[in-house]
Amino acid sequence: MTAKAADKRRVVAATTEKRQRSLANLVPFKPGQSGNPAGRAKGSKHKLSEDFIAAMAKDFEENGETAITTCRSERPHEYLKIIAGMVPKELNVTTSRVEELSDDELADGIAALQSILAAQAAGNGSETPSRH
Repeated sequence: MTAKAADKRRVVAATTEKRQRSLANLVPFKPGQSGNPAGRAKGSKHKLSEDFIAAMAKDFEENGETAITTCRSERPHEYLKIIAGMVPKELNVTTSRVEELSDDELADGIAALQSILAAQAAGNGSETPSRH
């Protein structure tokens, strides 16, 4: 073994021993004991959030419309980002008017289709019904 390798082993051994000694001194917190007893007071984060939202609401009430107009005219790309962020990720678009029809309208439509099919059957299907 070379002197360099032996030195490296001594350094690794010393580091490992030092790490083990420092871990041996660690004691877990007792149940209910805080690691930072002088930390943030209960409710302060919530209070900050409430105060911030109230201040923003007040400012928006006073300046919101002007801010929106200014943003739209001076920074249209940011304006569009805001709008895009407000659009839901999934849109349920209904393209069929059938859901809007009443029962009577549906019954009339079915009767009309049956008449068209009957006329086609009588004419051996040579005529195609108008789609309009």
